[in-house]
Amino acid sequence: MEYEDFRKISLADLPGLIEGAHINIGLGYKFLKHVERTKLLLFVVDVCGFQLSQKSYFRSALEMVFLLNKELELYKAKLVNKPAVLVINKIDMPSARDRLPELMDNLNNLPDVVKSVASEIQPETLIKFDDIIAISAKQGTGVGKLKQRLREVLDFYDEELRMEEEIARDGQSKTNKLHRAVDVRFV
Repeated sequence: MEYEDFRKISLADLPGLIEGAHINIGLGYKFLKHVERTKLLLFVVDVCGFQLSQKSYFRSALEMVFLLNKELELYKAKLVNKPAVLVINKIDMPSARDRLPELMDNLNNLPDVVKSVASEIQPETLIKFDDIIAISAKQGTGVGKLKQRLREVLDFYDEELRMEEEIARDGQSKTNKLHRAVDVRFV
């Protein structure tokens, strides 16, 4: 994706992140290894819920958020600490009008709501979403806002990383100067 100022952001779609991916069900590890290299996690959840196949459970949008969180946590716990944005898709669907307000309320209270879902999909550590954005990919509703917000979140974390690296360099530089000063004094 390219912005007006020519900044480019690469996106990777990981449709293989399904229930059981952490134990290599589906394309599990092949997709999860890609997640390790990302700067930001972008979750896209159907407001109406999802059922992978007739053999699997139907999961509400909220359950899908917890399930994806749990799969990442079970694969590598540190992944849930990555910057993350949650997209609620298909808000153009007729049932979305009824589901979206309740879903957004629940998403804004994840620590309380997690206790109400089945224990097998309850993550120990909740992903902290930098933003939650409702869109209709089909109609384009909210897509511009999503693109802008992704840029803002990535820029924020890039700047934060640059500042941490600068502080580490300055600290190391001061430490090196102190060591040289100490070496000079005791020679």
